[in-house]
Amino acid sequence: MSQENHEIVSLLADESFQRWLSGNASDEEIRRWNEWLNTSPRHYELHAQAAALWKMAHFRSSALPDVEAEWQTLLRRVEFKAAKAVARDRSFAKRAWFGYMPSRRLAWAGLGAVAALSIALLWRNLPFHLSPKKQEIQLASTNYGQRLELNLPEGSTIILNANSSLCYPAVWTATTARQFELQGEAYFEVSSRPQGPQHDFIVRTYDGAVQVVGTQFTVHNRGQGTRVVVEEGGVEVAVADTSSGSKIPIARTLVEPGHLLHFQKGNRDAVPQPVHVGFHTTWWREHLVLQDTPFEQIIRRLEETHGIQIKIEDRTLLKRTLSGSIENRNLEVVTEALAKALRTSVRREGQMVIFNNLPKANGN
Repeated sequence: MSQENHEIVSLLADESFQRWLSGNASDEEIRRWNEWLNTSPRHYELHAQAAALWKMAHFRSSALPDVEAEWQTLLRRVEFKAAKAVARDRSFAKRAWFGYMPSRRLAWAGLGAVAALSIALLWRNLPFHLSPKKQEIQLASTNYGQRLELNLPEGSTIILNANSSLCYPAVWTATTARQFELQGEAYFEVSSRPQGPQHDFIVRTYDGAVQVVGTQFTVHNRGQGTRVVVEEGGVEVAVADTSSGSKIPIARTLVEPGHLLHFQKGNRDAVPQPVHVGFHTTWWREHLVLQDTPFEQIIRRLEETHGIQIKIEDRTLLKRTLSGSIENRNLEVVTEALAKALRTSVRREGQMVIFNNLPKANGN
């Protein structure tokens, strides 16, 4: 067994490393493994490869597995799912690199000696499928209620909102083109516009492409067109044509700071509108800024972010607008703050959040 393979098998046999992969590690273990990960790019590669094998193994602690049966199962899984698994696991590795740990709790308790042997056999026979160096595209994704911060090697920062996914280059060099594909919502803070292949910074959605002219903006795409809000600098939006296979945009529009553009594929008439940017650009910060923001817009954002349904018993609330800032730590904090601002009450029943009727004034 090569030295690299030996290191991977040793990692997978370490119970603390297993707990870290599965999200069950203690705070001290998380700190220790994150420090290990950040000390060397080689550790990042080892982690990505070990995580890919870990997710495909599915070993149980209740009994020693049948090596031959497990081996055949793994071969079948890899034949159809190896590429997809590596993309997910490189995403997992990148999230750990940035200090993010997923909340999913896995049921596996540990790998025994036979499990480690099967992992070693799998690794020896599948170097091409599982080598991260063969991957050119990185996939980052989030579930409801999660956010993910990506700090790119060239200095830019991306905040990926809940229930979103982003494809971007997996390996960065001086010639790497800064091109991204987004589904969901993300905030972008672009560090600079160097000469050469990295001069352009382009975010693509189903509806078209957003090319950076300035520095800070958000892109929102959830199946009903794309919304771009510019905080600083500016962007140029190229609206995609509906013709099959056409790569020539049907319209180009410059969006300046303090403006919102909502556009859809095939629509050449979209025009930027002035807007209070706070509500659109502070969803990832500790406080959400509201500036004459309709309550109806706030509801839609909460439903998109947390995967819940909101019921309004008093429909007049939908016409109310709110200004100021509210704590943005979690769903409960936000809904309680909104209820207080609206002088009503709120309760949660499973995946349903209900804002009650306005209380009656004393004496009525």
